[in-house]
Amino acid sequence: MKEADETWEDRLADLRHRLQEIAKARGALVPSDPDHAREIKMLKAEEGAVRRRLREVSAAAAHGTMVEFGLLPNYALIDSRTDLEATLTWEEQSEGDRRFHSELREYARPARPALVEIAPGNSYYVRGYKHEISGLDVGPADRPAYAQWRVCAQCGYVRTHLAKED
Repeated sequence: MKEADETWEDRLADLRHRLQEIAKARGALVPSDPDHAREIKMLKAEEGAVRRRLREVSAAAAHGTMVEFGLLPNYALIDSRTDLEATLTWEEQSEGDRRFHSELREYARPARPALVEIAPGNSYYVRGYKHEISGLDVGPADRPAYAQWRVCAQCGYVRTHLAKED
C-alpha cells in the first residue's frame, strides 16, 4: 500500500513539476517577439493539457486506481504494462488569429511489445493518430523513473540491489 501511495503521489508531483517547468519557460520568453509569442501560445496550450491531466488523475475512480497499482486483482490476464503519454498539438487559424491547442493522451501497452512499439524514433499508431516517439521520460534527477539493473550476459540473472555501485 505504501509503495502504491508513493507512486500515486509521485505521479501528481511530476505533473505539478511539469507545470512549474512550463511556467519557467514562459517567463523566459518575450511576448513582443513574434517567435516567442508563438511559443508562449504553445506553452499555454500545453499547460492547459497538463492541468486537465492532473484533474483526471486526481479524480480517477478508487477501484480502477487500485487495480492499476496491483492492490486489487486484474482479471484481464495481461502482463505488466508500459504507458505512452502522448501530447497532441495542433494549430487553428480563424480571422487572422492563430490558436494552439494541446491534449494529453495516455495509452497502455503490455510491456513486451512496448519495448519495440514505444521506442524512441518509432511511430505508434492508435485511435487514428500517428504518434512519433521523440524520447523517454526518465524523471527528474532527484526522483528518476528508472532503476539500475545488473544483468548476467551468460545466465540472465538480474540484480537491482547495488547494481550501479557494483
